[in-house]
Amino acid sequence: MTKPWSVWKYVLLAFSLIIVIIGGQGKLIAQVDNPVGNSTSSAIAQCELAAENYAACLTQEGHDYFNRGDAQAALEIWQKAEAAYPENSEGFIGSKINQGMALQGLGQSRQACQVLVKALYADRLYSICDVTSEETLDLSAIDPSLVNEIRPIALRNLGEVLRAIGKLDESQQVLEKSLEISQKLNISEQINLVQLELGNTHRANYYRLTNLYERTDNKANTRKDAIAQADLALASYRQVRETYPLLQIKSQLNQLSLLVDFKDWLSKIKQSDSFTHKSEITDLIDWLNNSSNLTNLPPSQFAVDAQINFALNLSKLGQSEMAFTYAEKARKIATTLGNPSAESYALGVLGELFYDRYVRLKQDEDLTQAEKLTREAIVIANKIPDSANLLYEWQWQLGKIYQDKGNIEEAIAAYEAAVKNLEIVRRDLLAINAEMRFYFQEKIKPIYEDLIWSLLHQAETPEQKSEQKDLKRVTELIGQFQQAEVENAFGCIQSELINLTKDIEPQNNYDLPDAIIYTIVLEREQHNAIEVILKTTDKYYYNSTRWTDVKKNIDNLQDILQDKYFYQYEPNDWISTDTKKLYELFIGHAENHLPKTGDLVFVVDSSLSNIPMGLLQDKHNQYLVQKYRISTILGAQLREPKKLNLEKSTALIAGADQWQNAQERNLDPLNYITDELDEFEKLTVARSRLEGEDFTRNKFQKQVADLPVQIIHIATHAKFSSDPEQTRIEAYDQPITLKELKSLLQSKTQSSLDNIELLVLSACQTAKGDERSGLGLAGVALQAGARSTVASLWNVNDPSTPKFMKEFYQRLKDGETKAEALRQAQLAFLEDEKYSNFRHPYYWASFILVGSWL
Repeated sequence: MTKPWSVWKYVLLAFSLIIVIIGGQGKLIAQVDNPVGNSTSSAIAQCELAAENYAACLTQEGHDYFNRGDAQAALEIWQKAEAAYPENSEGFIGSKINQGMALQGLGQSRQACQVLVKALYADRLYSICDVTSEETLDLSAIDPSLVNEIRPIALRNLGEVLRAIGKLDESQQVLEKSLEISQKLNISEQINLVQLELGNTHRANYYRLTNLYERTDNKANTRKDAIAQADLALASYRQVRETYPLLQIKSQLNQLSLLVDFKDWLSKIKQSDSFTHKSEITDLIDWLNNSSNLTNLPPSQFAVDAQINFALNLSKLGQSEMAFTYAEKARKIATTLGNPSAESYALGVLGELFYDRYVRLKQDEDLTQAEKLTREAIVIANKIPDSANLLYEWQWQLGKIYQDKGNIEEAIAAYEAAVKNLEIVRRDLLAINAEMRFYFQEKIKPIYEDLIWSLLHQAETPEQKSEQKDLKRVTELIGQFQQAEVENAFGCIQSELINLTKDIEPQNNYDLPDAIIYTIVLEREQHNAIEVILKTTDKYYYNSTRWTDVKKNIDNLQDILQDKYFYQYEPNDWISTDTKKLYELFIGHAENHLPKTGDLVFVVDSSLSNIPMGLLQDKHNQYLVQKYRISTILGAQLREPKKLNLEKSTALIAGADQWQNAQERNLDPLNYITDELDEFEKLTVARSRLEGEDFTRNKFQKQVADLPVQIIHIATHAKFSSDPEQTRIEAYDQPITLKELKSLLQSKTQSSLDNIELLVLSACQTAKGDERSGLGLAGVALQAGARSTVASLWNVNDPSTPKFMKEFYQRLKDGETKAEALRQAQLAFLEDEKYSNFRHPYYWASFILVGSWL
């Protein structure tokens, strides 16, 4: 997929063929017909004249609108067609299938899934349309009496939709079932279509694994799995037969785009020798370039998409002249069709090609032409209703052009416009194409990075760089980006949260933090910086250094903290250099403007999220936690800060020290869970205690739903990862995944009077090798809806943990804020003689507070 992030509701890129049911007979018709009507009302009126062929006429009209790129009109007409066909007829069912495709084109993938489930008469499959559902797919739920020729068509479309909502395993199962039925019935058109879609699902799995590769310590196996998925995708594409020219073109284009991405990825991870498809790329280019099927396609949306797809891949391979030829052909076809969205896209791509050539050759005329074409694309997009999903990309492109021309103010204005439009459409883009989430760091973060960099580095003097209005705007952008990152990773969209950068004001009815420290890492070669802004109650202070200069300290610190023998390291010998450097970067530059003690809130970049900030040391070897109460906000959003009254709160406690199938689940015994739960019960009112074999997923769900508790304390193995599939809490019988946790706690968090005030996870650890694993903790906190979460970043399997928790809850009982209670527990281990055996940071630094500091 060349540009998987460029999907909009006017131009449906995902399908090359659609189903049209005519005269009660199902057949496939290529999308090459020209539209015949200008409005749905006129189209319906025309069909009413057809009398006995009314339903078939509506089906054909819907097809024409769909091909034109107007999925909304197609949906409305196909809904009319469904009502016109006899119930349960092939035309009736086919109309539902068509509606499913139109809904997917509109970005309503869940609704598309539900419509297709209805078309299969498989209401028991409804739950698979819920992206949070973990229910196993049961294909036996499909009505066996369904017309054989219809079933594989509906299944294929359902497989496409499941891929779009990110359910890749289920997509593969459904598509394989469709292929099995098609082969039994010898429906050659369907066999080829399903092979194409199976290839697309394997390709999506390839992208998922390449994304995971950056965040795992098991790189060898992940690389092997990614290569296997790429090979499976290529094998499926090759099965598409030449007897279906449009399908063959689509298959060849998909092969080429995958091979180009595959080649680039292997080069990026320094495995270029593993790429064995160079001759295949050459053969594909020759076939596509010499094929009359591609050059002579009749005007259609498919023709526009095919030409642009080919052009962009040619550009990546350095064949710019041929790329320009095909992009220009796409523009002419879009103009012929009268489709402004397609025309804007084609113009923008032409501008992109000129800009890419400028970056390589530094010819000013290329930059001038790139600006002209990009401006034209924006002018056309501005005339289209709801065109933010086109505008953000071309505005970003225009910003980069201005930046290279040295017009910084114009660049900032263009970047601001791009970010504004991106915020409008970001969630819709994820809904349309789940693969988008695999490209977040590459395709979404750079837009924020370019704007932040321009705001911070446009000036030449330190005084200009400390311009307060720009620093305030950058903190807002950091908050926006972090919210986008968390939502991209976990789909957490909670309107009841407040934004730390906008909604925390002195007039609020709670104590404000003394300082908020914002950080963002700009990792691109042309930026390469870690930006820090410290905000006090009345002023902003800015600091920056090269990311490569500090990354080795962060990597070293993370490696040591995740080492199970960390407790054997002498802190001053092994981590002080790193913690002091980070202290100077985050705090030292503004230390003289801070009170001697107080509340510090860190809004941290995800690459720093598994470092406990209380561990930072000043030049006198004093830990930051010895001076300040510390909390962390992951995603720049939180529930409104509010103090916890422990005396009036009730709790649910759960824990396990052994588990079913522990060896297969790779779980070591935890030796002090009973002691920890005993200490908790002495200091709180526990409504229920689930321990050992009683701590099952179902019992936990029932207790959460039935009991009015404000505190949930869980003492068991848990793992945080930036991959939602790898973030889990280990109940006795089975792991509770992040998606399941949201489902388990949903009834609890829906009641404003019964929200969870405090969630404690005392035996957790971050995923080794995953520098953004702290995102998993953010996901747990948001899915639980907890106002505050206390969790450990590494598992301390030691008698110290019950003692630490005793200190923490005792301070809460004494009336301290959560941040102060955690600080006092940590200071007790550092300074109290009775805990002299636990002064090493291994025992106390692991615990962090996320969310409300009160």
